[in-house]
Order: sequence, then C-alpha cells, then structure tokens
Amino acid sequence: MVQLYNKKTWNQERILDTDMNRMENACSGRVFHVAPNGTDGDFDTIQAAIDKCELDGQGTVVLKPGVYTLDAKLTIQGDYIALMAGGDATLKKGVNLNDDILEIGQAGTAAKFTLLRGIIFDGNKANQTGGDRDIDILRAENLVIDQCLLKNSYKDAIRSQAQIHKNIWIKNNYFTGMEERPIYIAGGAIGSRTLKILNNKMDSFKKAGIYINPAEFENVDVVGNHLYCDAQTAEYGMYMGTNIVNVRVSGNHIMDALNEALYVVGYQVHLIDNLIDAPGGDGIRAQIMSGVIGHNEIVNGGKNGIKLNDGNMGVVVVGNKIWVVNEHGIYLVTDTTSPVKCQVVGNLIEDCSQAAHNTYSGIKLDIGQFCGIHGNHIVATGVTRHQYGIDENGTKNHVVANSSHGHVTANVLVAGAGSINSGNTGTV
Repeated sequence: MVQLYNKKTWNQERILDTDMNRMENACSGRVFHVAPNGTDGDFDTIQAAIDKCELDGQGTVVLKPGVYTLDAKLTIQGDYIALMAGGDATLKKGVNLNDDILEIGQAGTAAKFTLLRGIIFDGNKANQTGGDRDIDILRAENLVIDQCLLKNSYKDAIRSQAQIHKNIWIKNNYFTGMEERPIYIAGGAIGSRTLKILNNKMDSFKKAGIYINPAEFENVDVVGNHLYCDAQTAEYGMYMGTNIVNVRVSGNHIMDALNEALYVVGYQVHLIDNLIDAPGGDGIRAQIMSGVIGHNEIVNGGKNGIKLNDGNMGVVVVGNKIWVVNEHGIYLVTDTTSPVKCQVVGNLIEDCSQAAHNTYSGIKLDIGQFCGIHGNHIVATGVTRHQYGIDENGTKNHVVANSSHGHVTANVLVAGAGSINSGNTGTV
C-alpha cells in the first residue's frame, strides 16, 4: 500500500512549524479585531485594519466569527501582516464584486511575510456573472496559506502571477466547488524559488487540481495532497508543464482524472509513492531530464500506467505497481532524434491491455536506445492477455532477468538486433 505523507519520513512539519513560528513572530505587532456588519460594507472595515498594519510595519487582523460580504477587493501590499480567523469567519464575494477577494503584493514589489490562516473564502459563483480568483498572488516572499476553506470559486481559488516569488507555502487547506483550478501557479519568473503544496484536499473542480504552467520555479514539493476529480469532470489531477526544477511529488492520492492523473515536464524530478486511481488517460505522463519515478501504485487506468515522452534522459522507473490498465503498463515513447535513456527496474505489472486484449504489452519501447530493463515481473491473469510481456525495438538496450507469464506470444521479448538479452523467462 502506498504510504501517504508522513512527517517522520519527509520532515516537512518540523520545517513548517519553524517557518510558522517565524512568521507569527514577524507579524506580532498590534492586533486588530474586526466584526461583520451584515452588509456589503465589510470591505472598508477589514481594509482599514490591514492599512493600519502596513503603517505600523507589522500586525495581525483577526476576523471575528460571521460572514463578511465584500463589494471591493481586499489588498495586502505591506510586509509582516497576518490575516486570521478567530472562529468561523467567511470572506464572501458580494454580487457586484467581479474581481478577486484578496490580492497579495504588487506587480514588481513583493509583499513579504504574509500569513493567511483559518479563513473561509466563498467565491459565491452562483451569484456571479464574472470575476477572478479568491486569492491572487501578484508577488510574494514568505507567504503561508494555512487551514483555509476555499469554495464556490468562479475561476481559480489561488493563482500566482508571472513575477519572482520566493517561499510560498500552501498547506492544510480544503478546496471545493472550483469552476477551474484550486491552485494555479501561472507565473514564477526566473529566480522564483521554493513552492510547497502540502496536505491539501480538493474535490469538485475542473481543469486541474494543481496546475503549474508556465512557471520558472526551483525547489517544488507537492506532498500529501488528496485530489478527487469527481467522475472525470476534471481534465487533470496535477499538471506541471514547463521549466520546473528540483521537484518532488510524493504521497499524493489522485482519483478519477479525465485525462492524465499526473503530467510533469521538468528537471531533477522525483515522483514517488503516489496512489493513482482510475484516470481516464495515463496514470503518469512525464518528460524528465534526470529523476526517479518510483514506488507509485496505479490502478484502473484508461490508457497507460506510466508513459515517458520523447526526450527523457537519466530517468529511473523503479518499484512501481501497475495493474488493470487499458493499454501498456509502461510505455517509452521514442524517436530517432530524442531517444529515451532510462532504467526500468523491479516493477510489478499486472493485467494490462484491458481495452483490447492481445494488443498492448506490459512494457513497450518504440525505438529504445540505451535503456536497461531489469528484474520486472509482468503478469496477465484470467481472460486478460498482453500481446507481449516486453515489446522492445532497439539496438543498445539491456533486457535482463525479467519474468512474465500469460501472454499471447510465447517469447517474453521481441528483441531488436544487437540488444543484450539474458536471463529472461516467459510462459504462455
């Protein structure tokens, strides 16, 4: 069974606790308590308290329990400001607010040390004819969004713009009822560093649960999130499309994406210990320069369990469990100009080719070059029959010590001339 995010394993909570203490201490100036007045005039009260914190150079605004209806967008542009709920406090878009609920920073100028905690953000999409995000991050350094409920968003719940961002933590939040994306990292200019998306729960959204594209971010951790795509109404579970570096995606549970559950393009990428259930497309689809795809469990897939696009280099696919998928268990897509160069080691692949028996294989290489296929176990049971256990076409691959049974063809391999193949076993 896949182990979900564990603080003893990843040690993120200790780091985050330290960061949160530093954040709270940094914002520990005067505390302003505000209460709702029950009309669309709540904007003035809250913004005035935020402005006082900015004038002081630090401070905390505490929202007393109730519903705060806004007729204008709140802004945090200063440094060392905390906006927190002192109970069940809701910031709700008024019917005339076709804008964000809250905007952080300015174009070209970061808001530094900002803490949002325990607030309910209600996008009120049923009464909106337009509008943007719940939280719009123009530019931020040391931002923590913690233990918030974000619901009924007309578009995205949280979105960052194309500026340089540093140290953004989005953790322990619940997202529901998004018309587009719960988290949309639309921008991070070159120089952006440290994005942590930890332990969030998401359901009832469209587009993708976590969407990072385009974003020039380094040091990205996406750990322990639960994404329920609601009977394939969401296009992707997670989509990370461009130029992210030093990435760890681990301990996440993704269910029922319409297309790929997890799509990643990047450098130094580690996709480890994720549970992916019932995607309409591939379980994992990746184009990676250096990384590991390891110990993931992928079940009931609409297409391939794991698919590597052209241009993957230095990738190890190890210890994954893939079972009951419609096409190939692991598919290495290659061409003559961008060959896959990777190791596929110790994976358990069971009952692929569900869509068309006798058509797809446990492991499939188009034109593999310099790939090592070692110690995999490929099984077809019952009426399921793979075309081949391993179908490889190449001249410099090492295909060693794999075992398989229950395939249409007696050979475990269809080997290209010059491949080095030994110690493989296969039965019909």
